[in-house]
Amino acid sequence: MATFDAIAETSDVAAKDLKLVDDIKNGKLDKINAGKTGSYSGNGERALLVGQLRNTRFNIAELKSRDDFKSKDKGVNLDLVNLKMTSNASGSTIEGYYKGTISELGVSNQEAKRMVKNQENLVDQLVIRRESVSGVSIDEEMTNMLQFQRAYEANAKMISVIDQLLDVVVNGLLRR
Repeated sequence: MATFDAIAETSDVAAKDLKLVDDIKNGKLDKINAGKTGSYSGNGERALLVGQLRNTRFNIAELKSRDDFKSKDKGVNLDLVNLKMTSNASGSTIEGYYKGTISELGVSNQEAKRMVKNQENLVDQLVIRRESVSGVSIDEEMTNMLQFQRAYEANAKMISVIDQLLDVVVNGLLRR
């Protein structure tokens, strides 16, 4: 007799359909199948087998269904009748798989942050370059203003000198 309802055994979403059979719900705990098939003694052999899953190697990325989990090629050769399990030497443990996945996510996260920072720096440099070409540079405008002011002062001085020369020529000639 099974411990859980048969629907969960064949469902693609077993966790949603998982429920105890009515005998166990009604307190018949001797019906719990914790030993070898056909024995309800509860000797813990199945629990030990489940505990061994921690160190069992799987090709987890290739597992798509329950049948893949039980196949010799992709997952584990799981023999519940004789309570034996054969590991796939080229696979990884569940813990190793999740640690690797988390590490990959962390590295990808750092790489994405670095790329964002590099792109921001590149955009900032492009904005500065664009402004230097097309925008108004305060330093350049100030330099031009000082240059034009000096030219105006020089022209004013020249006009003043010419005015004085004309004054000397015109007024000096008239007095003689």
